[in-house]
Amino acid sequence: MNKKIKGVIIAICAIVTISFIFLIVWNHKISSWNEDEIKEFFLQNKEEFTALAQKIYDKSNDEFVWYHNRGQLLLNGINSELFWRFKVESIACWKNSKFDECDEVEITFAGTLDQENRRNHYYEWGIYYSPNNEMIGYVGHHIKWEDGEQESYEYKPELERAHYYTERICHNWFFYKQGVWN
Repeated sequence: MNKKIKGVIIAICAIVTISFIFLIVWNHKISSWNEDEIKEFFLQNKEEFTALAQKIYDKSNDEFVWYHNRGQLLLNGINSELFWRFKVESIACWKNSKFDECDEVEITFAGTLDQENRRNHYYEWGIYYSPNNEMIGYVGHHIKWEDGEQESYEYKPELERAHYYTERICHNWFFYKQGVWN
């Protein structure tokens, strides 16, 4: 084999190896988050998240709409790079629903929370936009406070294998995590 072919083969192998290492590092970086990283990312991109949520909410004519991939958003005239930059798993919109007490646009993220959250059985997580600035409890119920608004809420019944936690990030936006297990 001549030197030119060997050089091309070595260059291709080097590019493949470097690309593979980059993908492993990048995938780990965006597939395991702690809550502070999520909130920081959200606050850095708040305008884009708000524009996306408001567009989805305004476009929704149904009680419930669920977008489970980027293609569905594109078909409905909604384009956002957030699907790629933060591994969005799905986006759901409840509007005037008879099943949920509150209107919301919920953005569920793929990947896992950090080790501590996994140990505590929190498996699903994301953020939600509430047009009425209402904190939403477990399975879509409006949380009614005795003494004004709160910054966080936790549902963790003793004998149930489900729990839910939500907290306010800023006006109209909330972080949530939940878990159901056998």
